[in-house]
Amino acid sequence: MAKDIWRTPYAKRHLRVLNVLARLFGLVAIIGGAAAVTWGVYFLRTSPGVTVSGSAALDYLGAGVFCLVVGVAFVAVRPYRPDLILDARASERSSWWTGESR
Repeated sequence: MAKDIWRTPYAKRHLRVLNVLARLFGLVAIIGGAAAVTWGVYFLRTSPGVTVSGSAALDYLGAGVFCLVVGVAFVAVRPYRPDLILDARASERSSWWTGESR
């Protein structure tokens, strides 16, 4: 009974939207992380002032690297689709956004 709950149209739509939002979050995190790393490098070169950690460059670089790692993890992970039963070959042909077979 519990395995069949993922076969309903609402659950399929929900999982599709969940996977698309996870991919978009990953892309935004990568863009934000790259921007923060860029600001960190800029502040390393110009050294504008002191912050809580002692350096604005370290603050931006730490946040940027964290966002990059989280973004890459969200983008690289296989789509979560318990309603689809895929073998290894079928997962290679599945959509990157939603995990559905092409």
